[in-house]
Amino acid sequence: MSRERKAGELIVSAMNERKISYKELALRLERLGIVESAAQLNRKINRRRFSAAFMPACLDAMEEETSA
Repeated sequence: MSRERKAGELIVSAMNERKISYKELALRLERLGIVESAAQLNRKINRRRFSAAFMPACLDAMEEETSA
């Protein structure tokens, strides 16, 4: 399995575990200064075309409210 595929699956898996939709992820990322629509996130994650910095940003955004 490629690293790109693993990275995409890690984000989707984290979203599923936390029951976070693409829309909710978009809202949380916006708080971190990353503005992308839910549709853009869906395409980016499923095509596995994102920077190395994007994955930890997504994971941080998902943790933001679940750890509070």
